[in-house]
Amino acid sequence: MSRTRILVFSLLLSLTLAACTGRDEKPEVLLASARDYLARNDPAAAAIQAKNALQQDTTLAEGRFLLGLALLRTADAPGAEAELRKALTYAFPEEQVMAPLAQAMLVQRQHKKLIDEFSDTELVDAAAQASLKTSLAIAYLATGKAESAQAALQAALTAVPEHAPALLVQARSKAGQGELEAALAGVETLLTKHPTNSDAWKFKGDLLWDTRRDAGDVMFAYRKAIELNPDHADAHTELLAMLMRQGKTDEAVAELAHLKRIAPKAVQTTYFDTLIAFEKKDFTRGMELAQQLLRIAPEHVSSLQLAGDMALQSGDLTQAESRLTKALQLAPKSVLARQLLVMTYLRSGQLDKARSTLEPVLGNSDLDVQTLALAGDIYRKSGDTPKAEAFFAQMRKR
Repeated sequence: MSRTRILVFSLLLSLTLAACTGRDEKPEVLLASARDYLARNDPAAAAIQAKNALQQDTTLAEGRFLLGLALLRTADAPGAEAELRKALTYAFPEEQVMAPLAQAMLVQRQHKKLIDEFSDTELVDAAAQASLKTSLAIAYLATGKAESAQAALQAALTAVPEHAPALLVQARSKAGQGELEAALAGVETLLTKHPTNSDAWKFKGDLLWDTRRDAGDVMFAYRKAIELNPDHADAHTELLAMLMRQGKTDEAVAELAHLKRIAPKAVQTTYFDTLIAFEKKDFTRGMELAQQLLRIAPEHVSSLQLAGDMALQSGDLTQAESRLTKALQLAPKSVLARQLLVMTYLRSGQLDKARSTLEPVLGNSDLDVQTLALAGDIYRKSGDTPKAEAFFAQMRKR
């Protein structure tokens, strides 16, 4: 046999053996392996073993439960919810299923559904009760029910005093009320009690960015979260965002590789893949990714803005107008969406639409340079030279 044929034969043989691995093992052995992988924080391997067990018996309640946990940890919340509900169908103990099921619903922003389903649920297991009540508190806050949120947090802390996720929600609640320094103090206190809590480190990074704008400290906090939990998708996402802000595209590419491994189906993974393609001016690949992104998240404002910008740069003005119009409708205060839409109108010769889109914000006293430049350009093209010069003068002063 030629060397090439030998290599191909060896590859096919290894793939066949890999596919067969687990088929000859008993389901209970595979489930034990899945539990072990979860304990070692390897949800991808746990999912494979749980699936191998389910291939032999689709009604294995624990197999559904373990697969649900593994999918939840890899950011596949819809898949996790489906498997956890199947576990309940096959009579897996509710005490173990309810808390992760609520988390899966929370990730999908099913706040009302979560409240309707679990508001009256009480669990005997203290850890499960604390987790469930914390998820409820987040759902209550998201729906504007502050008193119910506080009651749920108190129930969580009664079940498990100093329950880190509940303390973290308290800090988030303060941040949501604009008390950023108080929130930061709360996180610092939390970290003295739970120094290895990766979620707290990630949120500390968020707060440091909002209050200090010190990129070094912010990135340290995100890297600490990742050090404590290498599969922390949100920390990877925020670190990736920081790298992109600093123009460190090569480092961002390496960080994206981590994100693709731990959360391949997450919106943020495709978003940053698209953004990096855009930064590299790879518009062909970028447009393909943008289409994929909008199929995943058709009303995600940042995705619409990025896809619109991509279309604008590649000359597809019809697509750009459609995407950016939708983005601005969903987020009327978005400066970027408004600017990009105005640019699109200007490039396509729709001067009246450009002016009517920009005029609602021209009375603001804190206009940025880009908005001032667009305003000057619009009025110059409209023949209103004095008004155009006034905006250009403001721009030069900045």
